[in-house]
Amino acid sequence: MDHNELPTTVREDYISEETKKLISSLPVNKDSQGNLCKYQGCWYYYNTLQGAINFQNHFQPHDTDVILASFPKSGTTWLKALTVALLERSSKHHDDHPLLSDNPHAIVPFLETKLYLRTSTPDLTMYSSSSSSSPRLFATHMPLHTVKEGLRGSPCKIVYMCRNAKDVLISLWYFKCRYQKLEVTRSVLESTFESFCGGGNFYGPFWDHVLSYWRGSLEDDPSRVLFMKYEEMKEEPCVQLKRLAEFLGVPFTEEEEESGCVEKILELCSLRSLSDLAINKTGKTSSGPDYKLCFRKGEVGDSKNHLTPEMEMRIDMVIEENLKGSDNVSEETKKLISSLPTDKDCIGKLCKYQGCWYYYNTLQGVINFQNNFQAQETDIILASSPKSGTTWLKALTVALLERSKQQDDHPLLSDNPHALVPFLENNLYLKSSTPDLTKYSSSSSPRLFATHMPLLTVKEGLKGASIKVSFYGPIWDHVLSYWRGSLEDPSHVLFMKYEEMKEEPCVQLKRLAEFLGCPFTEEEEESGAVDKILELCSLRSLSDLEINRTGKTSNGVDYKFYFRKGEVGDSKNHLTPEMESKIDMIIEEKLKGSGLSF
Repeated sequence: MDHNELPTTVREDYISEETKKLISSLPVNKDSQGNLCKYQGCWYYYNTLQGAINFQNHFQPHDTDVILASFPKSGTTWLKALTVALLERSSKHHDDHPLLSDNPHAIVPFLETKLYLRTSTPDLTMYSSSSSSSPRLFATHMPLHTVKEGLRGSPCKIVYMCRNAKDVLISLWYFKCRYQKLEVTRSVLESTFESFCGGGNFYGPFWDHVLSYWRGSLEDDPSRVLFMKYEEMKEEPCVQLKRLAEFLGVPFTEEEEESGCVEKILELCSLRSLSDLAINKTGKTSSGPDYKLCFRKGEVGDSKNHLTPEMEMRIDMVIEENLKGSDNVSEETKKLISSLPTDKDCIGKLCKYQGCWYYYNTLQGVINFQNNFQAQETDIILASSPKSGTTWLKALTVALLERSKQQDDHPLLSDNPHALVPFLENNLYLKSSTPDLTKYSSSSSPRLFATHMPLLTVKEGLKGASIKVSFYGPIWDHVLSYWRGSLEDPSHVLFMKYEEMKEEPCVQLKRLAEFLGCPFTEEEEESGAVDKILELCSLRSLSDLEINRTGKTSNGVDYKFYFRKGEVGDSKNHLTPEMESKIDMIIEEKLKGSGLSF
């Protein structure tokens, strides 16, 4: 696309010399449309940055202003339409309603991409209503801390609309292709996906953006910042619309509700109604794109029709690490992190603690475990490095210990192995230093827990208790910690290999049963108990169960993501000979002299 055909938000023709100097000191990036820079933790195209700075330096807020905020493609058009309809419901007749003759984006302009993009002194008088009871309405995609700098302490109201990250990504993909006049291809989706997951996209990172408003809704006066979810708006539109009306100080009267006013507004602002209007079929925004590009499906969960399971899982992991657990890091742990080696990958920030790399909130879970776990002598901990057969090990152990249960009420038939055997650092202690462990206690069966922590770190939390730890391998330091532990204390640490389990499942399952103190009796072996457990816990059987096809973890990750091929040697179908050789050399070097081989 020619530079002059690009939306003005993407171009670089309104940048002052002062802003150019600022940009030279900022982190920069580039995507398929143009150059970006990171300002106050958020990525902007250069023109848009100028608009943000003009807003911060020159906006004169009114105490009655209402700011509608969102991350791009998060239901912004709908939020604008609903707010306009709420505020205009008593002063306009249906025939002269503003939404019938103009697009919501023209009625509620963006501060940084329309009003302040080209000038530091836009004329805002046209947005002041002759009615003293109607506030000025503005919109923004800027994060809350950047917006606040332009509000100068004004008590004006801010409404934020949040949407599921995966649906946001799909809407971004379609919007990008349509306004750049590109074919809607997988290659464009994949590049958009990588940029989104890395946080380097326009107005990204997504999680930092959402968190700025979430924290604002909790920490600020809740009468000033309202946090709304697109999915809740779709599920309970009447309830959420009335909630918005209450927040804006224009609640529905009893008479209005009885007359169907709520439903009329929802119908007027529906995707179908808005997209059918002539103005939205043929009009354009001031920055170039057609209004019709603002209307697509608006469906919750549409991302499942486009993303692969691997892509869905990666986004879920990104959000889990950067959003859901981000508020669980204590001040003490933050201070510790500041003294540790740090790094960053495509998912988020990491730090190295006791020789192992953790995401920040996972480290908090580790420390909570070490400081507060009260071990029982009968506890069993199933340890592994990630993606080393953990789900299988959990299922086999549960099946061994619960083999007296009737087939119909076997726990593996109604729950996922990860729900039955929770991770210490990633589930139980992630968000609390005192989780309720009573549900994992049984008079006839030991407590079962899992971990990805190395043995040294686990032992610190066990406080000398002589409990059994079963490790399922493989990555060198992690594996070696359990290998050496199994040599030094074989009655308390069992070291198992996935490949041996696949090659000799009966032998290895009986070995595990012996270690756990529940060996198979001669009668059980003759009755086929070993084979029945292996069949119940097979990848095919587990992945076919309803709970594993449709259920989710407490963190929101689909259980089905834990089941793939499980084949030994599948890496040969994906790694180049050079990649295989490099891994072999690293493993040989790191395990040299240990007596351990693969």
